[in-house]
Amino acid sequence: MKNILKSVLVVSALAAIAATSKAGSVGFYDDTFTVKLNSTTLTGVYESKFGTWDSGTQTFTPLLGDAAIAANAGYADAATPEWAITLSQNNNNNITAGVALAIVVFNAFDEASYATANHSQEAVLIDPTWVAPTFTPGKPSDLTYVFSASTTAVRGQFTYSAAGKDVVNLSSVPEPSTYAALAGVAVLGLAALRRRRA
Repeated sequence: MKNILKSVLVVSALAAIAATSKAGSVGFYDDTFTVKLNSTTLTGVYESKFGTWDSGTQTFTPLLGDAAIAANAGYADAATPEWAITLSQNNNNNITAGVALAIVVFNAFDEASYATANHSQEAVLIDPTWVAPTFTPGKPSDLTYVFSASTTAVRGQFTYSAAGKDVVNLSSVPEPSTYAALAGVAVLGLAALRRRRA
C-alpha cells in the first residue's frame, strides 16, 4: 500500500512539474495573402518577426532585441501562400502583458538577426487586437493573431479583404549607402550653387 501511495505521489509531483513548465504560445497564421513589391507579386520565403513599433522614431524593434534567435523568427511564404510566426512562453516570458505587438516581413532569407538583415524590401503591420497576453506558468496562453479590417501598414501598404487574399505591399527602403550617396550629391549641388553665386 505504501509503495502504491509513493508511486501516486511521484506521478502527481511529475504532473505538477510538467504543468508549470508547459509553454503557452503567441502566434500569427494566415494562408490567404499576397506579397507584392510595387504591384509585382513576389514568390519565395520572406523572414517575419514579432516586435514593437515606435511611431515617433518610425522604428521596428524585434522581441528579445535585434539579434533575436531563429526560434523566434517566422516566415512569409508568398508562393504557397502561408505566413506564420510563433513565440513560446519559454523563450519570451519577458514580454510585458498588454504591449502592442507589430509584425515585420522583410527580404532576409533564414536570417537570425534583424539588425544585420537586408531591409531594402520591408513591411511593418500593426493591429489593435495584437496585444501581448499574460504568460502564466501552468496556464498557457495560446493565442493566434490574424489580419483584420483594423490592420494597418506603418511601413509598406496593406489591403484587407474579408474574403481573404489580403495584400501586403512591401516598400522599397533605400540602404544606408544609398542615403550616403544622396547626401553626397546634395553637398556637391550646394557647392556648385555657391560657386555660381560667387
